[in-house]
Amino acid sequence: MGAFSRVEKRKGYKLYLAAKAIIMHHLELRTRLSLAGLARGPSNHPRNKIPGSNSTNINGREECDPDPIGTKTTTSPLGLQTLQSLIILIAMAMWADMPAVQDALSMGSQLAMLTREAGLGQPDEIVGRCAWSDWIHREERRRTLFVSYTLLNLCSISFDVPPLILNQEIRLSLPHCNTEWVNTSAAEWQHTRETYGHTERGFQETLTEMMAGKGVHHEEPLSALGNYALINALIQSIYFERQSTTSHTIRLDIVKKFESALQTWQRSWEATLETSLDPESPRGPLGFNSAALLRLAYLRLNVNLGPCRNLLSQDPQSIALIFTKNSPPLFTRSLHVDRAVLQCIHALSIPIRVGVAFAACTQSVNGSIQHPLCTLECAILLSRWLGIVSDVVEASGLESLREDERKLLGMIATLIRETDWADTLESKEADSYCIRRMAATVVRLWAETFQGVHIFEIVRVIGETLSIVAEILENRLESQEKHLM
Repeated sequence: MGAFSRVEKRKGYKLYLAAKAIIMHHLELRTRLSLAGLARGPSNHPRNKIPGSNSTNINGREECDPDPIGTKTTTSPLGLQTLQSLIILIAMAMWADMPAVQDALSMGSQLAMLTREAGLGQPDEIVGRCAWSDWIHREERRRTLFVSYTLLNLCSISFDVPPLILNQEIRLSLPHCNTEWVNTSAAEWQHTRETYGHTERGFQETLTEMMAGKGVHHEEPLSALGNYALINALIQSIYFERQSTTSHTIRLDIVKKFESALQTWQRSWEATLETSLDPESPRGPLGFNSAALLRLAYLRLNVNLGPCRNLLSQDPQSIALIFTKNSPPLFTRSLHVDRAVLQCIHALSIPIRVGVAFAACTQSVNGSIQHPLCTLECAILLSRWLGIVSDVVEASGLESLREDERKLLGMIATLIRETDWADTLESKEADSYCIRRMAATVVRLWAETFQGVHIFEIVRVIGETLSIVAEILENRLESQEKHLM
């Protein structure tokens, strides 16, 4: 990962192959020993036991006592380290060049299996007094399993493939806050616990409350990693809801239910101590990346963008052509689509606020995948929405738009006026033409944020796709101008 972060891809791939060889050796050795036990017969085969299972009290909750070595967790340190190493390996390969992506996808099922074996489906609530060293072991394991789940879910989000770990499999409690995790001594850790406290919250129970529209942050804020896991869970639920409909249109009552859950999640995110919309925040990237997933959730809920992504092809030209096709329509105008459009406008405001050129520099080095994915889908939706609105205005005039739609157009125009493309709004052409010009401009603005060298191939593909789309839309405008002349 260090080699990739310094754009040393050749060295990165050499180290990748070496790391994979070591990990696969450990996993193959484990499998061979297990099969050898079966071959010897049941008398010599150790009793079946789920790795990662823990002793529980009569209430089914894990007792945490001042045991400094964490003997109640049966996941061995080597087993957890192997799982962590596989996570890093897949996280590197998943967004890299096509042979590496295919390799990562093939390892995904192995990662899912190891995550289950490590106790994903076992309750791990910590109650009672707990030694710092014991808490570290337990929290490390919990965080590792959630990171594995979110990585595999991000694979589903990116490539439109079924997620390998389902929400209902998780029986863990949500991770503790990062303020507690980064403590460097037992005394500092104890002080943090006494100052902020922590109530164990089960993943399943919290997700159920969110889906019911109940606030989950009033007693105390959730951790950034907890919120990150929950927004992944909501996106996964939306994925399966859309898969279950033959018309690819989610029922209105279901849309309202998910929108209520997303609003509940956003309030929890805003209350979290580690939340930030600054890509360079010293509090870490989770809050920033979670905001991108919130926007993706709104888009996936209201618009069927599946046919437009095709990121697995890594072919910007083919993605762009699907992106710019005029038919079939991806959505119809509605209040719910307006909310998704608003999320696109919020996404566009971030690079404009910090500066498009500066955003391009930070995009090249921060290694975030969530925001490029969000940018691609926001550009798809916003440009297509502006195209639909332009057709309506051309046929019936601006007054035929709803007030909310006119406000959204005003917000987009305000953002464009803060950039070097402000003069594109000074056209004396018809309103419908100006709106089409806005569509080309917003895609061009987003494309400019991808200028420069990128750590991961998928980010380069997204940037090139947006540049091609912007060029196609600009060429259409030039053709329209010539036709009018």
